[in-house]
Amino acid sequence: MLLISFSGFSQYAIDFDSFNLGDVSPQSNFIEEWPANGVTDGQVTDQEAFSMPHSVVIREQPGNNTFDDIIMLLGDETGGTWTIDWQMYVPIGKTGYWNIQESEIAGIQWNADFLWGLQLLVVLLEQ
Repeated sequence: MLLISFSGFSQYAIDFDSFNLGDVSPQSNFIEEWPANGVTDGQVTDQEAFSMPHSVVIREQPGNNTFDDIIMLLGDETGGTWTIDWQMYVPIGKTGYWNIQESEIAGIQWNADFLWGLQLLVVLLEQ
């Protein structure tokens, strides 16, 4: 289970605490579901949260061969200095993953991949 809470003072602030339980992407102009077969929307949940009462869970559902995957739309920025900040819970024995893409069009070009868990952070920069 992966829980994400975005907060802070920025151009793209998402307050999951104000969302309803259920699919996250219809509740934000900055989040889309990854457009691929076998992918489902992240879920607003009240099971775990950095700030109460809500966060988003990204679920792996091996029993029905699906998993959640969402895209945070950052405006296809090409210059300047940008900071991404959030709280992410990764249970012991699991691995967390996120990436930065070159385009808001899903899967066109990855810029960097980030994996962590088991006391390890791996950053893969794309060429």
